[in-house]
Amino acid sequence: MWTCPMWFGRAPWYRGYWNITPWIFNVILLGIAVFFILYIISKSNVSRLSTGDTAIDILRRKYAEGEITKEEFQKKLEDLKS
Repeated sequence: MWTCPMWFGRAPWYRGYWNITPWIFNVILLGIAVFFILYIISKSNVSRLSTGDTAIDILRRKYAEGEITKEEFQKKLEDLKS
């Protein structure tokens, strides 16, 4: 077997702390990646789900834009409130 006199016959990765260091580094990187992925997903769900448009808001917008008449608005508003 080839030995390196600088390491007294053993390569540095044979020592215990050399074996665990890459695993710790990989676990930390994986944790950071998972955090950012979940953060991005949560932000996209919040923006998609919380538009602030309730049924009454949509009804008011349709009435304001002239898509429905006053009678239709009042009838549908009563249906929504009951």
